[in-house]
Amino acid sequence: MSRKGLFAGVFLALCLFVGLSSMYDAYLNVKYPVVAAAEENPIARWILEAHADEDDARSVLIGAKVVGTLLVVGILATLFAVRRTRDMAWTAAASLCVVQVGVLLYMTEGFRYG
Repeated sequence: MSRKGLFAGVFLALCLFVGLSSMYDAYLNVKYPVVAAAEENPIARWILEAHADEDDARSVLIGAKVVGTLLVVGILATLFAVRRTRDMAWTAAASLCVVQVGVLLYMTEGFRYG
């Protein structure tokens, strides 16, 4: 495999990790529904409050998370496709993965001991 192909594969793996961790977050939102008062994410709390914590609020919340994830992964792919912004794409993807690992650890530890 060429060096260029290896870099593209690693970048794809980073993007897949971002997408899969977001899917896991959506799964946890379905399995363990939360009320607005217990939600720690201010945007998610706002969505839940705007829909009065009804069942459709979770659908809107998960839909917003999916759209946000698709936008982020699409922007990362676009940055990576343009040679002069490729370094920016690497920085953003690596930073997102570090944040996602932290969020995943926080979410799973919270469910284990909560």
